[in-house]
Amino acid sequence: MLDLNGTTWQGKYLTSNRIFTFEPDGTLSYKSSPLTKSSIKNRGHWKFDGETLSFEHFLTPKNKIMEFRGKVQDGNAIVGESITKTGGKTTQTLISTNP
Repeated sequence: MLDLNGTTWQGKYLTSNRIFTFEPDGTLSYKSSPLTKSSIKNRGHWKFDGETLSFEHFLTPKNKIMEFRGKVQDGNAIVGESITKTGGKTTQTLISTNP
């Protein structure tokens, strides 16, 4: 079983790149580039159950902009679907950025 606590994964919100960090306290942080030094904290919540990851990404707790649900393919990829606040659905693969 994969431990996601504190790990980072590259994905997207619409066409924007995101580096998502699954914080040990169950919150989600992100940054827009690997070169960005600090993350924007507390921008969602995540849950990992067996092989299924689900998370929400928001600007504020009342302004959710995306939901994601996917399955771990291996230690380096999680494949699933993101749904934007407007209802748009996109297949998305999160790629591990962990060494």
